[in-house]
Amino acid sequence: MLTPIRRQYLRIKQSYPEAIVFFRLGDFYETFDEDARLASREMEITLTSREMGKGQRVPMAGFPAHALDNYLSRLIDKGYKVAICEQLSPPGATRGLVQRDVVRVVTPGTVVEPSLLDNKTNNYLAGVVFNQEEAGIAYVDITTSEFATTQLAAHLALAELERLQPAEILIPNSTDLPDSSLPAPITRLDDSWFELDTARRSLLEHFGAITLDGFGCDHLPQAIMTAGAIIHYLEHTQKGALSQLTRLATYSTTSYMLLDTQTRRNLELFQTSHLGTSRGSLLSVIDLTKTAMGGRMLRRWLAQPLLDIVELSKRQDAVEWLKALLEQEMGDGSLDWLMEGLKPCDEVIGLISQAIVDEPPAGLAEGGVVKQGFSPELDQLRGASKDAKHYLANLERQERERTGIKSLRVGYNKVFGYYIEVSKPNLPRVPPDYIRKQTLIGGERFFTPELKEYESLILNAQERIAELEASIFRQLCRQVGADGPRILAVAAAVAHIDAFSSLAEAAVRYGYVRPQLSDEDEIIISAGRHPVVERSEEGFIPNDTCLGNRDAQLIILTGPNMSGKSTYLRQVALIVLLAQIGSFVPADSAKIGLVDRIFTRVGAQEDLAAGQSTFMVEMTETANILHNATPRSLIILDEIGRGTSTYDGLSIARAVAEYIHNHPRIGAKTIFATHYHELVELAGSLPRVKNFNVAVIEEGGKVIFLHKIIPGGADRSYGIYVAQLAGLPRSVVQRAQEVLADLEGDKSRRQRGRPHPPQLPLFVERPPVVDELLQLEVDSLTPLEAINKLYELKKKAGEGENT
Repeated sequence: MLTPIRRQYLRIKQSYPEAIVFFRLGDFYETFDEDARLASREMEITLTSREMGKGQRVPMAGFPAHALDNYLSRLIDKGYKVAICEQLSPPGATRGLVQRDVVRVVTPGTVVEPSLLDNKTNNYLAGVVFNQEEAGIAYVDITTSEFATTQLAAHLALAELERLQPAEILIPNSTDLPDSSLPAPITRLDDSWFELDTARRSLLEHFGAITLDGFGCDHLPQAIMTAGAIIHYLEHTQKGALSQLTRLATYSTTSYMLLDTQTRRNLELFQTSHLGTSRGSLLSVIDLTKTAMGGRMLRRWLAQPLLDIVELSKRQDAVEWLKALLEQEMGDGSLDWLMEGLKPCDEVIGLISQAIVDEPPAGLAEGGVVKQGFSPELDQLRGASKDAKHYLANLERQERERTGIKSLRVGYNKVFGYYIEVSKPNLPRVPPDYIRKQTLIGGERFFTPELKEYESLILNAQERIAELEASIFRQLCRQVGADGPRILAVAAAVAHIDAFSSLAEAAVRYGYVRPQLSDEDEIIISAGRHPVVERSEEGFIPNDTCLGNRDAQLIILTGPNMSGKSTYLRQVALIVLLAQIGSFVPADSAKIGLVDRIFTRVGAQEDLAAGQSTFMVEMTETANILHNATPRSLIILDEIGRGTSTYDGLSIARAVAEYIHNHPRIGAKTIFATHYHELVELAGSLPRVKNFNVAVIEEGGKVIFLHKIIPGGADRSYGIYVAQLAGLPRSVVQRAQEVLADLEGDKSRRQRGRPHPPQLPLFVERPPVVDELLQLEVDSLTPLEAINKLYELKKKAGEGENT
C-alpha cells in the first residue's frame, strides 16, 4: 500500500517523464527515485531514503525551497529539464492531502529567473526543421517577448543557429541529425508538433488571426512549422509566457552579412579565442550600454551586420546626432523614426505606483506586495489582523496578572494553533473559563472562547489577505499586459537609444570616424587601427588599406613573426564589420564597399573529437571559403599550407591564391598573409595581385619591428630571432643559425646549377590559353558556340607547343 503523497507524486511524474520533478514538501523541494540519484550526483546533495508504503523505501534528495535558483541553475546549465511542482493549497486549508501540481517546466531555453541569466545576452529557445533543400528556423526569448521566424537554404541553417546561440533547440523526432552537430542542447518532439496544418492552427489560435499574411510567413511552410512548434511547446511548459508573445516577425537572412563560427571566433567578436572570456573582445570595447536591453540589441547587431545602405545610414545618422550631443552641439532633430516609440505610458506607471510597494518582496507568497490605500478591503483585513496580533501580544501579560501565574505563557504551533500553557504545579490556579486543549508531561495547554475567536480572525484574515493580494496582483498584470505592445515599443526605443549612445560614446572616446558606405567593390582605409589592440597598446601604429576588384584584389602580405601581420588582417575585417553595423570606425577616413561575407582562415587548430588534425581543419576551412566566397566577399587568410611539408604547403598556398584571383565566381577582395616568400612572384603574373610587407630594420644584430605596412615583398621571416626572444636555449639558437646558413648555401648552389642536378622550377609560367580557358563562362555558351570555342582553344594549344 503506497502512501497518499507517493501516489500523488507518481501521478505527477507520469505526466513529466522527461523532466526532473522538484516536488514541494513544506519548506523543501524533494526529488525521488532516479531523479533523486541524478540530483544527488549533479547537484552534490545527500541521497537519503524514506518509507512511503509497506516495503517501499524510496530514494530521496532534497534542498531548502529558498535555495531553488542555486540548484535549478546547476541542472539547467547541464542541459536538464526541471518540472517545478508546487503546493496549490496551504496546509490545513483542505482536508487530507495538500493539492500539488506542476506550475512550470524549466528548460535551458525557457529560464526566466534573472539570477540564472546574463542580462545582456538573449536566452533563445529555437526550433529547426529541414527538408532536402530548405530549412525553417524560429526563435523566442520569453523574457523579452522577441519571437521571429525565417526560411532559408538548408546548408545555411547551421550558420544561422550558430549566430543565434540558442540555449535549447527543438527538432522533430524523425530528424536524422546527430545532436552534437547543433550548437545547443536538443529537445526532440513528436513529428506531429511540426506538421504544417497543426503548426498553422497553433499560430492562428494564439494570435487570434484568420491568416498569416499579416505576419509575412504565409508562403513559408518551414517557417510556419517551427514557429507553430514553439507555440505548442510553450503551451506545454510555459503557459504563463504565451500572453506576452503579441507579434511574430518574419525575417530574411539575405538582408544580413553571414558570419560563420570560424569568423566569429577568429575575429574575437564576443570572446577571446585564447581565454574564452568577453574581456578583450570587440563587444567589450564598444559595449558602453547602460541597460540590459541596449546591451542585447548591440550584441545582435554585431552578430548580424547589415547589407542595406539605407538602414545603415539611418544608424549612422543616429550615432552622429548623439556624437554631436555628447560634444555639446545641437543635432538637427532628424530622429523622429527613433522617437516614435517613446510614447509615455503614464497610465501604466501611475497604476503600478499606486498599487505596488516601492520595494516589493521577492515572492508574492511573502505578502506585503500591495500598497496601503489601494484596496479598502485589503486595508480592513490588514487592520483586523494587526489588532488581533496586538491583542495576542498583550494577552500573556494580562493573563499572568489575572491568574497570578507568573510562568504562564501564550504560544502557537501549526498543529494546535494558539494556546495558553500552564505548568503542572500551577494547575490548581487555572480559571474556570480555561478549556483544556492538550496535556503535556510538565503541564497542560488551554484556550478560551475569546482566544479561539481571535485565532480564527487572524488565520482567516491572513488567508484572505494572501488571496486578495494575489487577486489584485493578477488583475494588475492583466491591466499592464493590455498595454503590452506599447510597453514593448518603448522598451525597443530605449534599447535603440542605448545602443546608439554606446556607439556614439565609443566614437568620441576612441576617435572613430563615420565611414562612407557604397556598393562599389573597394575598401579604402586611411590610418586604420585595430579597435581592441589599440586599447591595450601604447603608440599603436595605424596603417592604410586599399583593396579593390579592379586593381588590388589580392594582397600578398609578407613579413616576420611578431611584426603585426595578424593584427593588420583582423583590423581590416573589424573595420568593415563595424561599418556594417552602423558604427563609426577606428581610422582617419574609410570608404567601405559593403561585403556579403567575411571569411577568415587564421591560426592552427585541431578538432580531436571529430578526428581531424590541424592540417585537416585548415584545409576544411579553406575549402569552405573557396566554395562559398563571392566577388562581394572579404577573405582574410593568415597562412595556408603550414601544416604539411614545405613543398606541399607552398603548392597549396599558390593554388589557393590563383583560384581566388582567377575564378570568375569568386574574385573576392583578399589579404593573404604568408611566410612563403615565393608567393610574391604571383604579382608578376596575376594582374590584380599586389605585394605588401611589414617593415623591419636591423641594427647591431637586433631586429626592430616597425609594424608599418609598406609596398613590396619581404625575403626573410626572422623566425630564429623570434625564437631567441621567446627564451630558447642559446645553443639551440646558435645551431639553428648554422643549419639555416647551410640550407641557404645549398639553395644558392642549386640555383647556380652546381653540383646538384637541375630541378623543375616550382612556379611554371602558365600558357595564355589556360588563362583564356579559366575565364571562359561555359554556362553562357550554346552547344554550337562551345564546340567552336573548343576547336579554337585546341588550335591555340597546338600552336603553343610548336613554338
